[in-house]
Amino acid sequence: MTDESKALKATAQQRDSKGRFLKGNKGSPGRAPIATERKYLASMTSVVSVDDWIEITEQAVEDAKGGNWRARDWLSKYLVGPPAYAIQMQMEEIEEDSGRKIKKMTALMRNLVGVLEGGDEDEDDCEIEGDYDEV
Repeated sequence: MTDESKALKATAQQRDSKGRFLKGNKGSPGRAPIATERKYLASMTSVVSVDDWIEITEQAVEDAKGGNWRARDWLSKYLVGPPAYAIQMQMEEIEEDSGRKIKKMTALMRNLVGVLEGGDEDEDDCEIEGDYDEV
């Protein structure tokens, strides 16, 4: 019996007729230890030089420009991050922009209220950076 068939038999014995794990099963061995990952990364880094990586990246850019969706996907993951991260970055930018606009509007409204109540314009409230057309 080969090692592969032994592993399949052992797995089959840990499952019920519907393929679910039996009670007391420890499940999978889990992720490889970080030391193993570091060994693999070190071995890759010893084989792929910075110049190699530059060539690989340049080729990916050319392939992406030529319509290769996998090259575009690979580059975008490195340059922009996964979609959830990119969306989060956009949301933070929108929130910052909204915050600036709200501050401008609040200052303008305070100034307007002061004028309507018959007071003079408060110079501190009038010092608003940016263009009023943006509000």
